[in-house]
Amino acid sequence: EGREKKVKRPGQNTSAAAFPIETEYHIIKQTEDFTLLEVHPITGKTHQIRSHLASIGHPIAGDYKYGNRAFNETLKKEYGLSSQLLHAYRLNFPKCGGDLSLLSGKELQAPLPPLFQKICQKKGVI
Repeated sequence: EGREKKVKRPGQNTSAAAFPIETEYHIIKQTEDFTLLEVHPITGKTHQIRSHLASIGHPIAGDYKYGNRAFNETLKKEYGLSSQLLHAYRLNFPKCGGDLSLLSGKELQAPLPPLFQKICQKKGVI
């Protein structure tokens, strides 16, 4: 618990415009078969969080593209899970002006969806 880690990989594109992608994560709580993470995408590529976590053996629950199909089917059968357990609970906006000045320096938070909370409680990570 409490470990900070980073995942870095070269960009998927082989052109000169390709750049490394980086994701930082913090383990909030871990059990034998479930881990709750706080994840910070440093770069912003499509599927970045999902592919990075899957590449280190921690696919997102409910993710059929990068995840474990058997595990996902079990969650679907037991809880009715039909989406990924990936939730943007906090967004921080940098200081800015112009058209986005109303969001400058603001932080928005969203509570966990009920099914997300139920599964995490049953799995012992919250």
